[in-house]
Amino acid sequence: ESLYLDSPRTGEPKEGAEVSNNQVVALECALPKMTQLTDLYIRGSWMTNRLVARLAPVLQQIPKLQELYLWDENLPEERKTEMDLILSQLVATNKVTVEYTEY
Repeated sequence: ESLYLDSPRTGEPKEGAEVSNNQVVALECALPKMTQLTDLYIRGSWMTNRLVARLAPVLQQIPKLQELYLWDENLPEERKTEMDLILSQLVATNKVTVEYTEY
C-alpha cells in the first residue's frame, strides 16, 4: 500500500500554498491506522523539514513502512543533511529506506 503526499492539484508548489495545520493534524491521526502502508512519497508543499520532522514520530508507528521517497528537484546538500538527521531515528528503529529523488 502506498501513500502520496503532494501539493494541491498539479503537484507543483504554488506561491503561498502551504500545508495547513488541519491537514497535518488529520494526517497525524490517520497514519497510525494505515497498518498496511509500505511506501510513502513526499513532495511539493509537504517536502519541508518542519513537516517531515513533525511526521517522523508518527511514521515510526507504521509497522510495515519500508520506503520513504522524498521528491525535490533542487534539494540543497545542507537541507538533505538536516533531513537525514530528522529521519535518523526512523531509519535506525524501523529499518526504513530513505530515497531522495528529483522526479
